[in-house]
Amino acid sequence: MLGFMRRHMKFFFIFFWLVIISFVLWGVGGVNDSGRDVVVTIGKYKVGIDEYRDTYDRLFDFYKRAYQERLPEEVLRDLDLKKKAIDEIIQKRLLLQEAERIGLKVTDEELRDHIMNYPGFQKDGKFDRELYLRILKLNRLTPEGFESIEKETLILEKMKRILWDSVDVTDEEVKEFFVERLKSDGKTFKDGDLGKLSETLRGIVLQEKRNKVISSYVETLKIKTKIKINEKIIS
Repeated sequence: MLGFMRRHMKFFFIFFWLVIISFVLWGVGGVNDSGRDVVVTIGKYKVGIDEYRDTYDRLFDFYKRAYQERLPEEVLRDLDLKKKAIDEIIQKRLLLQEAERIGLKVTDEELRDHIMNYPGFQKDGKFDRELYLRILKLNRLTPEGFESIEKETLILEKMKRILWDSVDVTDEEVKEFFVERLKSDGKTFKDGDLGKLSETLRGIVLQEKRNKVISSYVETLKIKTKIKINEKIIS
């Protein structure tokens, strides 16, 4: 089972990126003025220890579920969640900074519609303000703080859609992906097998290509941005 999970970790990673933007507490955390609690500096933005811990804990919970509640020490070591957390934070902040540079914005109406359509804030199919405020209070969030987080989420979605517009998938790419997966499981390709899964596979291949586009774009941004990681805090 463990071997299977390791071979298919990229599928879990793809799924992770599909759901990550909907987390309510993504990236909440302040920075101590002394600079001692700064985990990473990305351009002018300083990431505090709370934001790093929130990101790490969310990654840990995700992989714990993926591994069916079992995360042996050697698997944790191979996953290197500390590095993954830092990489995720850097990617997020670089994309937000670039979105600001090109003037990408979210209107008040877009933000309001997004929050009012959030399933967790609805009662009997309609937005319930009392429920909304109660949930925020339980999570020690103010409406202003939560709306700021969600605005960043929507800006990131817009930024990614811009980058994804140029990505497409061919039938040959889907077939190649399917054949490679069969080989890794010791199986052979048979005519008719692909048709049963073509749409599902197309979605997986498309998301994989989209992730590569994002990663490549972020690497370009890294070259132009001064990034400093406080290794003492995360070691």
